[in-house]
Amino acid sequence: RRCWSRELRLQQTRCILAHEHFEDSFTIGVFLDVAEPKVLLMQIEVNGKAVYKGSNRFSKENKWFECSTGKQLGQESGGGNLVITITTVDPAHGPRLRHMLEYRRAMVPYTKQIVATQRAWRQRLGRMRADRQQYHQRRVENDLAERGRMAIRVQKYWRAYHQRRALSDSRARQGSVKSEYDAVLKIFSLMDFIKTKTFVLEQSLRTTFKVAEENQYKIVAVVGLFNKGKSWLINQLFDLDLPSGCEVPTEGLSFYWLEQKRMLVVDSAGVQATVDHRSSGDPLVDADATESLLFDLIARIAHQVIVVVGDLSECEQKIIDMMHRKHTRAKSNKELIVVHNFRSITRKQYAKSVFDRQVAQSYQGQYVHLGQLVFASEHSNGQIMRHIGLCCDGSEAGTWVNQESLGVIGSSLEYSKFSGVLTTLSVLLLKELEKLLVYFLKVEAVDFTSQHTAVPTVTFEEIDVEVPSSRRHRRKYALRLQVSDNYIVTMKKERSLTALGEMMVAEEEVAFEPVVNVWDYREGTKLFRKIAIECAGVDHHGCHLEELTNGVKVIIEKRPIVDEDPTVEAVRVKQQQGIWSNDFAFPPEEGTLKIDDDQLEVKDGVLSIVFRNEQKAKQFTFNPSGRGLKRD
Repeated sequence: RRCWSRELRLQQTRCILAHEHFEDSFTIGVFLDVAEPKVLLMQIEVNGKAVYKGSNRFSKENKWFECSTGKQLGQESGGGNLVITITTVDPAHGPRLRHMLEYRRAMVPYTKQIVATQRAWRQRLGRMRADRQQYHQRRVENDLAERGRMAIRVQKYWRAYHQRRALSDSRARQGSVKSEYDAVLKIFSLMDFIKTKTFVLEQSLRTTFKVAEENQYKIVAVVGLFNKGKSWLINQLFDLDLPSGCEVPTEGLSFYWLEQKRMLVVDSAGVQATVDHRSSGDPLVDADATESLLFDLIARIAHQVIVVVGDLSECEQKIIDMMHRKHTRAKSNKELIVVHNFRSITRKQYAKSVFDRQVAQSYQGQYVHLGQLVFASEHSNGQIMRHIGLCCDGSEAGTWVNQESLGVIGSSLEYSKFSGVLTTLSVLLLKELEKLLVYFLKVEAVDFTSQHTAVPTVTFEEIDVEVPSSRRHRRKYALRLQVSDNYIVTMKKERSLTALGEMMVAEEEVAFEPVVNVWDYREGTKLFRKIAIECAGVDHHGCHLEELTNGVKVIIEKRPIVDEDPTVEAVRVKQQQGIWSNDFAFPPEEGTLKIDDDQLEVKDGVLSIVFRNEQKAKQFTFNPSGRGLKRD
């Protein structure tokens, strides 16, 4: 260790006492011989770092000050340069200087807290800035991914469009821009048929199918409302290019022959199409009657029927129910397939929800494993009806479900139990038209006083071959109505009406809908149940009962009051007729019901059926001999 000293001249307000090199800790002592009080500000620096800062007051009593740097500083630094700075201050400023120093010492904790808070805020802002950058980056990535998915969908649509164009171009190169119907039965208007007494049946000369020759095949009919995609469905099922769309409406009944499949496909004009009001007479009645005739004719000649619907409406449900009733009453094994053409749906999740809401929640049944949108509905007579969904062609939903659903429809048509019959189309049309025209036309004598009518008959004959400018060669046949000169033909504008006000067309249609009421009443200790059926104009000869287990089946036949054939209508005749039946079967928990024969009657147009309700079950025990029963 060494010691050194230096004098301080008080005339200097600031001076450096030492600037020396040291290697270990050291102690500094300051001796000041003053006559009046002095204040010295002392700062000790080692290697540029402040070791000590402070102020000391010197007076006559206090002339000595000592401070030490400590061993730690010297050991850590390993030696270094020492700088001591002393500054003299006027004693008058001593209290103010001490107050400032004390304030600075008191503010040190708060300053540290402020620094920590600022550091925490800077860290939080940094994290927020990083999160914001990540959010924007993820958003940009999601946008890019969505744009990529959109580009993929556009590419799918574009490829599907080019595939359709390529198929159309290939067919055009082969010389068949559009597929052509093999035969067309032109039924446009019943009023025109009454005037001309002729339905024209055209047959293409390019086809191998002959309408007047016997052959074995099955007939598949496609029906539905106007502009629901019937022709489009036929094109998709059998890879055809038949004219379709609202710009090219289907004429009457159009037949296409599939020779390899031994199948005759019938494309029909849409129900509830636009009516031409420029024609004379009542065009709405004429349109309704013509559509009804076509619909009934299809139901009679077809072995399998496909009903094409869009968004399932009440009107389309009526068509489905009517076709189902026709099959049920005819006791036929014809298959009924309902195709739901959701051509406005492009997303598959929407397709599933819409199909579930319109079909699965509207009919009793279950989904079938054959496809995503295949549902089998069960009906009261045990018949099963298939509902199959299709979506917009080329869209996400269409790519997901269309090929699968078309395959299910095609399999149902090709591998059905019915393989076809040996028949002649012209003979079949003649037979069914003659049966139907009775319900649409009246053939009556010119002399109205004779009260004589005739049954309309239809003949089939060939007429001239026509070669139009379109080079589509066709052979023409005529279905002619044979009427003597002594008779005139008129249309039955007002026939029997259904409960909804619709015209009854064929004999299978139910027009008679009675009002039914069922209630329980008590007479003393006995409980009865009564069924009252309002059937005005029906006597006991028209009522038939069949006893069921805990119930009864009621069949009521209401005959027309006015015979329309020999009658000259002063006003339009409106009447109800038909056969109505219903099963009244009651559950066993409601008691054992037996018909009370004494209270069964038909009075004042009301059929009354009374049941005795035997709430207590009868008990039987064996005879003492062990053979036979005795009642308790």
